[in-house]
Amino acid sequence: MNPNERAELSAFRQAGANLGLLITTVGFMPVVLLFDNPKIGYPAAAAIFATVGILLQIYSYKHIKERHVELEPKKTSHTIKDSYKALVKNEPLFIVSLVNLFTISAYNVKLAVQVYYCQYVLHNVTIVSYMGFFSMGCAFFGIALAPFVQRKIGKKYTYMIGCAIWAVADLLALFFAHNAVLFIVFACLAFFGNAFVNSLNWALISDCVEYGEWKTGKRTEGIVYSFFTFFRKLSQAVAGFIPGFVLSISGYVPNAVQSASAIFGIKALMFIYPAALSILTIVVFGFFYRLTEKKYKEIVTEMNSR
Repeated sequence: MNPNERAELSAFRQAGANLGLLITTVGFMPVVLLFDNPKIGYPAAAAIFATVGILLQIYSYKHIKERHVELEPKKTSHTIKDSYKALVKNEPLFIVSLVNLFTISAYNVKLAVQVYYCQYVLHNVTIVSYMGFFSMGCAFFGIALAPFVQRKIGKKYTYMIGCAIWAVADLLALFFAHNAVLFIVFACLAFFGNAFVNSLNWALISDCVEYGEWKTGKRTEGIVYSFFTFFRKLSQAVAGFIPGFVLSISGYVPNAVQSASAIFGIKALMFIYPAALSILTIVVFGFFYRLTEKKYKEIVTEMNSR
């Protein structure tokens, strides 16, 4: 597959994911507030969104058809043991999985803590919906722009630039986001940079499949995607643990005036944690990821000649 087309398809996938996130971020609380009792409103809103999601999945299952291929590829067979041996030799896969552990964890922690920041630092929880609307809009712009930037400088440097924008935005927000307007502005910039990262993840992992086939002679998409997905799920587990741990040791007390240490804990989770992991991603990706566009073309040419 053409690597530019692969990046564009990956961007479309991420655009759909962001659209779903935008709808739930902006629409969840208004649904909750339709009910007088929040104990009824929250489960009802969750049930409504879950039902709509299930119906959309059923619709996709019934209407998306696999493209018919007249010329079947040459059939090969190898054991699970062979697949795992091939996995160990796939260095780019380990790098992409590791930086996803960083970036997805940072992204999810930021989403989880933003309501605490709005409630206890800015003292206005309604900002969350406005921030979600504008930041997701900027993310859509980043997703649309990512394939064009990738064509000019390659996926590796587009990924690193996205992390740099994200880190700068969060560090600026740490020192200057003292009101709703500046908070939303910096959040938009951070989500714009993050869009470069998220829109390229699946294109990068597809490149890793070809690299593994070139390196070992075995094409193991299932194992590669499973390994990558495991790291994404691991990052979500980390993101679920980190906020609770940091808030507890910083002295956070629900629905009360927070101490200075608790406020710092909230700010650290909201800005320092994602900025630090974005910078770490730049370092790891810059020094250790060597599957550039030039290398990828050489790999495809050699595999075609085989």
